[in-house]
Amino acid sequence: MKLAALYQKIADDLRKMILDGRLAPGSKLPSEQGLMQQHDVSRNTVRMAVAALVNQGLIVTQPGRGGGAFVRKRMLLTYDASWDGGPKSENTVEFENITRAQGAAPHEGFELSLQEAMAAVAERLHIPEGSIVVLRRLRRSADSEPVSLQDSYYPGDIAIGTKIMEPRSLPEGIVEELARLGYKEVGCCDELTAEMPSPGLVDLLDLGPGIPVLTHWRTTYSPQRPIRVTRTLFAADRNRLVYKAGDTSASDTGGPVGSGPDT
Repeated sequence: MKLAALYQKIADDLRKMILDGRLAPGSKLPSEQGLMQQHDVSRNTVRMAVAALVNQGLIVTQPGRGGGAFVRKRMLLTYDASWDGGPKSENTVEFENITRAQGAAPHEGFELSLQEAMAAVAERLHIPEGSIVVLRRLRRSADSEPVSLQDSYYPGDIAIGTKIMEPRSLPEGIVEELARLGYKEVGCCDELTAEMPSPGLVDLLDLGPGIPVLTHWRTTYSPQRPIRVTRTLFAADRNRLVYKAGDTSASDTGGPVGSGPDT
């Protein structure tokens, strides 16, 4: 059997054991020597299999005495991303509920600033590039593990001088504040892309090798104009977005759509 096929088979066998729970989060994989004897392969073949699992974000390696390869804790936060009835910007309560349902402690860090609109934001808000926008940023973590970074941009002529400028999450909600200002949300446009992260984003979200970022752009509209652009950067191995359309009440009898285990 060719070398590539050998290490892929070992990686596939270990991956299946991780996904079906035979190797639980935090458990240690067999040693290099043990895998070599079990599969009758060289050390290099075993190391290639382990590297493949590291690149897939399934395991982490720790050097030194007591080190080795360990199954990474797999936390998968599932969001209902549908606009009608789905999560609103800065829905802290929903994030807390989702995270606690996974048995983890939620944490949010908040930042507020004035920015010059970059091209991607200006285009979506229909304003000139470089226009002043209000940026409300949330850094979200579960059990101290970063899971997402959410940036919400508001046109300066709408937000400056309003409660949107308050450096905190608004108890009444941003959507309600926009409606009070005369900008009722009536629709949205979502864009989803996946990309490999920059080095800075790898550090910010503590991403393992080979883990992409899911980028979710949401532009919301009043009847007159775009009123907010939110860009959320999700660690792809820790988050799942679910969209529902039409009558999905039948899914409630067996749990929410998308809540089951990965296959």
